[in-house]
Amino acid sequence: MYIAKRKDFIAGVLYSLIGGAVALMSMDYRMGEASAMGPGYFPFWLGMLLFLTGLVVAVRDMRSASAAAEAEARFELRSICVISLSVILFGAALFYLGLLAAVVLMTTLAICAIPGFSWRFAAALSAALLLIAFVVFIWGLSLPLPILPPFLG
Repeated sequence: MYIAKRKDFIAGVLYSLIGGAVALMSMDYRMGEASAMGPGYFPFWLGMLLFLTGLVVAVRDMRSASAAAEAEARFELRSICVISLSVILFGAALFYLGLLAAVVLMTTLAICAIPGFSWRFAAALSAALLLIAFVVFIWGLSLPLPILPPFLG
């Protein structure tokens, strides 16, 4: 058996491990039924969905020995660290800088993990993510998140 794209295989395995762990941990809570969901129902099925998605990704990436000629992807630790740092900074900056600045900071830092990124793409992605975050969290869920930094108003 040959793994064609190591990144995809590792991602699939990690999805399966995380999904399986979430499903197992949620079994400590009352499940209920689809019509009367308990606190463990949603995390269990979400964990199972993540587990199955990871399984499909990992198995799909396994190839026969004849596919060994395909180039093997390189595991990039720098990209993982930069993207993880951007998410951590988003969480830390959200209540100090507001949603607007935190999304732009997170997106700009995460896009730096892509070799040869463009600032136009970073700006467009920031605008799209900001619109999605506003619609989902502020308007849809009515979460009391600051849009602007507290010192501005």
